[in-house]
Amino acid sequence: ALTNLGLIFWRLGNYNEAFKHYFSAQNILQKLHDEQLLAKTYNYIGLIYWKRGEYADALEYFIKSLGIKENYNDKSEIAITLNNIARIYFELGDSKEALRYSQRANNISEKIQDKYVLGRSYNNLGNAYYLIGNLKEAADYQYKSIEIKHEASDLTGLGYSYNDLGSIYLKQGLSKDAVANYKKALEIRSQLADYFGISETLLNLSEVYKVNNKKDSAYLLLNQSIKISEKQNLRELMRRGYLQLSNYYQAEGISGEALKYFKKYSEIKDSILSQKNREKISELQIIYESENKQKEIDLLKKERELQEFALETQERSNWVLLGALAILISSLIFLYYRLSVERNLKKSVQEKNNEISYTASKLEEANSTKDKFFSIIAHDLRSPFLGLRGLIDFINNDYDNIPDELKKEQLQLIGKNVHNIFTLIQNLLTWAQIQKGTIPFHPDIINLHKIADTSISLHEYVASNKQIKIVNNIPSEINVYADENMVNSILNNLISNGIKFTNKGGVVTLSAKSEGDLAYISVADNGVGMTEDEMKKIFDISAKHSTYGTEEEKGTGLGLTICQEMVELNGGFIKVESTLEKGTTFTFSLSTKI
Repeated sequence: ALTNLGLIFWRLGNYNEAFKHYFSAQNILQKLHDEQLLAKTYNYIGLIYWKRGEYADALEYFIKSLGIKENYNDKSEIAITLNNIARIYFELGDSKEALRYSQRANNISEKIQDKYVLGRSYNNLGNAYYLIGNLKEAADYQYKSIEIKHEASDLTGLGYSYNDLGSIYLKQGLSKDAVANYKKALEIRSQLADYFGISETLLNLSEVYKVNNKKDSAYLLLNQSIKISEKQNLRELMRRGYLQLSNYYQAEGISGEALKYFKKYSEIKDSILSQKNREKISELQIIYESENKQKEIDLLKKERELQEFALETQERSNWVLLGALAILISSLIFLYYRLSVERNLKKSVQEKNNEISYTASKLEEANSTKDKFFSIIAHDLRSPFLGLRGLIDFINNDYDNIPDELKKEQLQLIGKNVHNIFTLIQNLLTWAQIQKGTIPFHPDIINLHKIADTSISLHEYVASNKQIKIVNNIPSEINVYADENMVNSILNNLISNGIKFTNKGGVVTLSAKSEGDLAYISVADNGVGMTEDEMKKIFDISAKHSTYGTEEEKGTGLGLTICQEMVELNGGFIKVESTLEKGTTFTFSLSTKI
């Protein structure tokens, strides 16, 4: 619970509160020996120290986290922490170490093809080449980082990449491109309430405006940045901001203010980049490298001892096995003639029959699924396209003579058909991914009320055409640990199903409750309901149970099958309750714990 609270405050940009909860969590996790969660907690504590500009402490916690992750060999988590260590060396201006750790992270990321981590690795490689002065290589890696972060929907990472690309353009003297990328970064970081990112980008924009002699804009943005960094105790950003503000006052001839902010800058600079901190960072690096070498030596020693022991054991066992083998061979020859050939034959035939039956069952299931898929493509997908073409031809052939009211009705029908086709294609693609086992799965903490609002907004147009009201009664405090895209898909299919089978003027209601480690989410309608027999087949794609909605909307039954499989992928279950002419309720469960 403390780690969850820490994560919530982290995402809200309240680093002080996040630090308190993570620090309390580490003490409990050490006692519980929960190594994996402890490693993640160390990583987050390191990130908070980094944002505060306390680099020696940040590196200490990143190395602690890395040591644990290497023990249980979680490649993705190892790459995440290696990227964080690279970022520390980037902030310290150590291009050699920044490049080394970024390349280690990148090598792992490319092997496991984790787009989230790979995008971060490209970002850090770009920063390392920026430090070296190879701006072309730096920009190439930032472009690659932005591309892959878009694919991974990594908004936080995109904020960093656009910001760092802006700094490359500024270094090249391309102010217009620098401003464009800084503004993209600022928009994303503001959307995420990333106060560190907002303060950093405002500081960078201020620098661009100063270079272009836009003093008033530069001064305004600089003060906004300093105000945020002071409130959040972001010492590195405070250091940079004080120096820029001192230079501004110096240029304006306001020497008193210039001296005041230069003193502030010097105090923070001395604490961040002190000799003591640099020595601690070097010491931590030496200790980490030494421990790694010792681990390799111990592992090689253990392997050699095991090999020697295996050889000795094998030699002793060979003589014992030789004698036992002679006895066994004699016994087998004797027993062979005693065994009934007929009995062996019957057993063999029975095994073959069982194998054939199993294979036939699987083949029948595969054929049924295949037939259903082709049936959807041949009929359910073809029919709406034909209807859509007919509507378009009708309007196109006699456009000037058709009354405006009729045109409006036909356009509404076209919109309805397009919505149905899109939903069907989306479900077909999702179902195909599930069957192949290639659907992405990235669980995280998500808020049910917010995600329900998003799904409802997608269906408001279709619901309004049937005068159906969609109500979100999910409490705002319930969070679950699940894949956000899958939960979106589950809710979209269930809401769409509710609208389809509800008469005009009806209601579709979303609700949820939390019990123990589970949340139970329900989507209920007061529509036509279904029979016991229909409920038994509702999640079976091979059963032909497609029905028309209250306004003759055609369905395939595929959406509910996808719901069931996605719920199960997230470790939950789904059930249906229904009464004819009174309505239907679908309820599924998701975990509230990491």
